[in-house]
Amino acid sequence: METLLAGYFYLLALVTLGWLLRQYLRSTHDLLSMRNVALLGFIVFQLVSAARVVRHPVSGDFRLYQPVETATTYAAWSTVFLFAFMMSYRWRWPSTKLLTRVKRVRVVPDERTLWTYIVVCLVCGALFMRLPIPLVGLVTSKVGLALVAMSAGLVGWIWATRPMDARTILAAATVLGAGLLLATLGEFGRRPLIAVSACFIFGAYYSQWRYLRPRTVLKRVGVVALPALLVVGMFTAARGGLREAHNNGPVAQLKAVARANPIEGVALLADGQGAASKSMWIMERFPERYAYRPLSTLVYTAYFPVPRNWWSAKPDTLSMDLPHLAKMEQVNRDSLTLGPGIIGHAAADGGLPVLILYACIAGIAIRFIDELVVTSADQPLTLLPLVAASGQILGLARGEAGVFASIYAISAIGAYTFVLVSAWALIRMKLVTAEYAPAPIANDDMHEHDFEPYGWPERDPDPPAPLPLEVQRILRGEIDEELARKRAA
Repeated sequence: METLLAGYFYLLALVTLGWLLRQYLRSTHDLLSMRNVALLGFIVFQLVSAARVVRHPVSGDFRLYQPVETATTYAAWSTVFLFAFMMSYRWRWPSTKLLTRVKRVRVVPDERTLWTYIVVCLVCGALFMRLPIPLVGLVTSKVGLALVAMSAGLVGWIWATRPMDARTILAAATVLGAGLLLATLGEFGRRPLIAVSACFIFGAYYSQWRYLRPRTVLKRVGVVALPALLVVGMFTAARGGLREAHNNGPVAQLKAVARANPIEGVALLADGQGAASKSMWIMERFPERYAYRPLSTLVYTAYFPVPRNWWSAKPDTLSMDLPHLAKMEQVNRDSLTLGPGIIGHAAADGGLPVLILYACIAGIAIRFIDELVVTSADQPLTLLPLVAASGQILGLARGEAGVFASIYAISAIGAYTFVLVSAWALIRMKLVTAEYAPAPIANDDMHEHDFEPYGWPERDPDPPAPLPLEVQRILRGEIDEELARKRAA
């Protein structure tokens, strides 16, 4: 039975990945989107991790009483969550109604403006992250990290236009390296590193790669993502030592990361780090042993930004209570947090109905983000703030979902607000020209149908005429290849 359950989890993961790839190859969905990032996190942390738990049962603090029965229920819940998430993501109405109310930077800035924003975002982001700001430091530090990630995304946007230019490569490496360094030293965790790396890849993808043939895009994304994966793997392998080094200064942190084995860290990431074991443990004990915490994850999303200095009775999250509930030994329960996973959250917050509710909320919210992304695909100052905290979306399936969702909202809104305010200031200082100022969405109808490829689009009764075949071949790069072959001959 254990083998069958493990096979089911692997099969569900492969079917989900295959479905995402099929949609991309058929041009019905972008390769890089927040939906795909969220589903990748669910596959790794809830499905692959569950297969590992079934094959090698956990002992110790999170030992299961009935591993087979619990894993069977978990498999059913995972399937229900995926189905509810995908069906709610398919629902276009909330997104299309909200899109008309969002004001965006509806212009394509020139390269001079982009370089100006790279410097401004990197400097201001570093200041926000490193300078303690009373009362609002929690919010400003998250916005600062988003600005650092956004600078990496902007330099990726420029680099993709001329990837073999030596000066552009040097500038991109400098900005990306500075961003990764700030992410490592700024706060403890892998999500900042993922945010900076992913934002660089998103910038390159939406700048140029999106319009290339799928095989070429997959190769380029893979080549660029591999070093980022190794960096995150080194951080993962060194995570235990980093907890101590984090309090001993930046040099100790860098030494701990440099000594780590990246292959070992990547293996830990691919294994899901036992996230599903916590979810299964919670499923066995709620509500039989511990009372439900009704919708606590959803509620905590709203009051996470409130500092504990303002609210001394601010409730703890499930990840903070989990070490105490499991009665863990030989650890500091007050400082340790353990990600319960999205299924574990639902099990503690009310069971299967809450699981469906959370899946639907996630699907609708992520659909709205993706609609904003795809309708701003040529406008980096609108697009990149939305993906600057993609590490939080990736971690939704594993960690404290309410906290991660709140951090994403703070980061995206804060980064975009910074873009609007800084645009006004840069124009007043004549560092950029007024023609690149933010314009209302109502003044630009260029992208009226850009979101049509997402989900399952309704058939257009009056479809636009297709591009001429010669133009299509130019966009796919076939003409350039023929000319190159003729010149070589």
